[in-house]
Amino acid sequence: AVSNPGEAGLVGQLVQYLLECGAREEDIGLVSPYRAQVSLLEKAVRAQTPPNSTTAIATTAAAAATAA
Repeated sequence: AVSNPGEAGLVGQLVQYLLECGAREEDIGLVSPYRAQVSLLEKAVRAQTPPNSTTAIATTAAAAATAA
């Protein structure tokens, strides 16, 4: 499957946990070769972080373009 909502939700929770434990945002990276999964990961991370968070979500379509 090119997207997995359950996995994305779990990853969002893990990112929140890491941030709560003191991990720095710039030290956390998520990688997926599938555009659909990247989109789900973005939504999951945003849903798990406070609205005033400075968590930056950067994506690249170059890697996903060959796998989609």
